[in-house]
Amino acid sequence: MLNNIWYGDFVKKRIIGIDLLRILSMFGIIGLHFINQGGVIDNLNVFSLKYIPVLLFLTILYTSVNVFGLLSGYLNIEKRTINYSRILDLLLCVLFWCFTITFVFYIFNIVGFRNKGILEVFKGLFPFLCGNYWYITCYVFLFFIMQYINLFLINLSREKYKKLLIILFFFFCIIQNVLLYTDLFKINFGYSPFWLIYLYMIGGYIKLYNPFITTRKKIIILVFSLICSLCFNYLLKIISFKLIGDYIKPNWFIDYISPFTLVSSIILLLLFININIKNMKIYNIISYFSGFSFSVYIIHCHRIIYYNIITNLFAPIVKYNFIIIITIIIISIIGTYIICVLLDLIRKVLFKLFHVHKIIDFFGFKINIYLS
Repeated sequence: MLNNIWYGDFVKKRIIGIDLLRILSMFGIIGLHFINQGGVIDNLNVFSLKYIPVLLFLTILYTSVNVFGLLSGYLNIEKRTINYSRILDLLLCVLFWCFTITFVFYIFNIVGFRNKGILEVFKGLFPFLCGNYWYITCYVFLFFIMQYINLFLINLSREKYKKLLIILFFFFCIIQNVLLYTDLFKINFGYSPFWLIYLYMIGGYIKLYNPFITTRKKIIILVFSLICSLCFNYLLKIISFKLIGDYIKPNWFIDYISPFTLVSSIILLLLFININIKNMKIYNIISYFSGFSFSVYIIHCHRIIYYNIITNLFAPIVKYNFIIIITIIIISIIGTYIICVLLDLIRKVLFKLFHVHKIIDFFGFKINIYLS
């Protein structure tokens, strides 16, 4: 009886659907990199039958980054104080893997890295100074202003909050994606702290007001949004190729600021927050692996791996049919996630051995006092 009570309280405190969505979204980000940077989509013939299912798969994957932004708002909107130890832990994790990956590639001269020059070594050690790890850079910015955003949003009425989201949706998504596809308002097509803040605001609205939509309607909206993204993007590619012999704006209607991608991401969040898993073994496995999501991003997305390993890695598989292509990508995604988790376990052991978390907690406490 006590175990059931404890389990029920724990489930209420931790939404397992969010942990599952976090894992699947990181799968999606890895897949996004494999298909784009890995050379799959660029090496497929747009007029071939296998292009459309691969493009649909890519369209689904594009929701992944938006989901992480939405989750940030959903999980943090009600917090009046922020634990800055979390961001310090993340930054130390970034530094650890930047130095470790660069050191390993240099010492063992993997992909001839030692011969690339001191500038590449510097970029490997501090990739965030070269525009890499854009999401973490934006997230750090968001994290330090989070409590002030919360104060502003919580003091808005529901109606004004909703109107603010609609106004920003019009400027960010409709004007910049549907009408013009130009970076008119400098949100860099979603690679920006301003877009991340907007996603945070949407996630916060969902948490505070819990808009009700039936599961059937959610699925209909999700399918409709994904199909619209796919169809508009594909038609524009065909038309532009017929008219000028090239593809204008290859990610039009499927990238982060696409209204269809945004709606799909929101629906995914609404679907997963209602998922409940009562099997404790499965519950614990999902919770455990969810905690490694940021580390998986940091490791596989390091610029040395991204540009020297992932680039065109999957180009050779485009000769197969779309089922084999997508199967290879999915297996590679799962394998990459597991490898990154195993590697990060080593980091966690080292951090524990050298009491790194005591240092993090000390400085986090100091920052908490100063900023509270």
